[in-house]
Amino acid sequence: MNTVNYSQTMAADAILVIDDNTAMREALTDILSLLLGIPVYTAANGHEGLQIYQQQNIALVLLDMNMPVMNGEQTYEKLQQIAPQVKVIVSSSLSRAEASHRFGERKLPTFLRKPYDTERLLAVVQTELLSVPAANQSGSFVSQSQNGKNGAGHGRQPTEKEFNLMVWADDGGPTA
Repeated sequence: MNTVNYSQTMAADAILVIDDNTAMREALTDILSLLLGIPVYTAANGHEGLQIYQQQNIALVLLDMNMPVMNGEQTYEKLQQIAPQVKVIVSSSLSRAEASHRFGERKLPTFLRKPYDTERLLAVVQTELLSVPAANQSGSFVSQSQNGKNGAGHGRQPTEKEFNLMVWADDGGPTA
């Protein structure tokens, strides 16, 4: 698997995962932070996600569509109001057509269907990160994610537990 260590190419940015499923947030944090070398913040709903987005230098948002408090469509609309250039990957167990229908008149951002295929997830995230405008890439590097995990071990193979979380997320662990 070809991955890039973004901690060296993107000086200031992080990924924000907004998903109401705790296990999914943890698995995505492990996958993205370990394999891409970039900090990951997490939020359990759109409201929390918006707060974190406004407090941190976020390059990319991975956004679940089905959440309590504020669903993916509502969260995306608010993110667009805050930062029209925001990079978002929408994810759902719905088909692309169903997700597009729920977005109505708005154009569906990049879409990933759950359950995730790790290689596809990484490829899509890498593509989106590489398209982040240079203006988004300033500030100081955040070395610790919200859930307390740090960037230690970038470039190493995942532990058995980490690998099992990745496989579990790919093999249809609970999804929204």
